[in-house]
Amino acid sequence: MVPDLESGGPGSPAPGAFKNDADGISVYRDEPMKVHGISVADLKRREDDRVFGIRVSDVRSAGAGVVDSPDPEDSDVGPAHASIRYPQEKVSKPVERGIRLKMIEACWPAE
Repeated sequence: MVPDLESGGPGSPAPGAFKNDADGISVYRDEPMKVHGISVADLKRREDDRVFGIRVSDVRSAGAGVVDSPDPEDSDVGPAHASIRYPQEKVSKPVERGIRLKMIEACWPAE
């Protein structure tokens, strides 16, 4: 899985990269990317964007989950879209921060 995020510096995503919205945290799964011929470079919106990888097992170990959620409005990368979701609709800020930090620690540059 490759998170849709910007760099927080060499080798790690920015702390705000795992922002949760109504649909969860947008990511792109590796297997559907391969099936649909989507490259890591295709995920970049700007030339200076950095893309990071994280295993689904690491997301789950951090206390969150992953749900496939293809985006039919995005014909380029939408077929590989998925969402990281927290275990409950509302989690406390300290719990959310802890989950987010664990996920950041598990990321690696995907390029």
